[in-house]
Amino acid sequence: MKIMLPEYYFYNNKTGKAYVSKGILYVEGNVNFERLIYDMVYFLKGMTTCYYCGKVLEPQKRTLDHKYPRFFGGISIPENLEPCCKKCNLNKLCMTEEQFLVWNVIESVEEQHLFFQNCIMENTEVLKQKKFLIPSEWVQMYDVSKYFRDVPFKEISKKKYKKLEDYFQKWHHYPKPIIVSANGWVFEGNDIITHAKKINKRKVCAVVLENVIVKKNSRQ
Repeated sequence: MKIMLPEYYFYNNKTGKAYVSKGILYVEGNVNFERLIYDMVYFLKGMTTCYYCGKVLEPQKRTLDHKYPRFFGGISIPENLEPCCKKCNLNKLCMTEEQFLVWNVIESVEEQHLFFQNCIMENTEVLKQKKFLIPSEWVQMYDVSKYFRDVPFKEISKKKYKKLEDYFQKWHHYPKPIIVSANGWVFEGNDIITHAKKINKRKVCAVVLENVIVKKNSRQ
């Protein structure tokens, strides 16, 4: 998929940079991809108004919401992120954008709670079917043998990896797709690839960003 990009954009930190040129996001050096995307979303969508309640966003009460929640496969790309206040973000929890908009107009606290519980049950059924809540057109199968480098296990958080193993044992699939650049750099999901190789699972779900390119030599 091609993610939403500004016409012009530049981002840098002490170890790397990223910039948009002719509709392509180029990433150089050691850049935290999620932080980069968060910064770009604020650049694209502003940071003054809550997407859900429309109130003015105070700096200390500002955050970004995953419209398709992380727990049900939501990933950090501009299409899935909206600036919002912390109150709306907290109220929404693991509901989708559509579910939360319905919840938000329910007047009774008891009915809100019941609706929320039903949403979680519905969303959990999706997990049982080995699916994500994000649009299916975002996702494709990715052959892990295409991954151009093996990540030393010491670079992967043991706690995070154990949590991934437990999740896979329970649901028999991974909690979210990996995120891959157009030229094969994995931004998110090294732990998933490591586990897939360990159990001889050849393919995993991935969101391939067709308009994002990593200058590999600068990141090796």
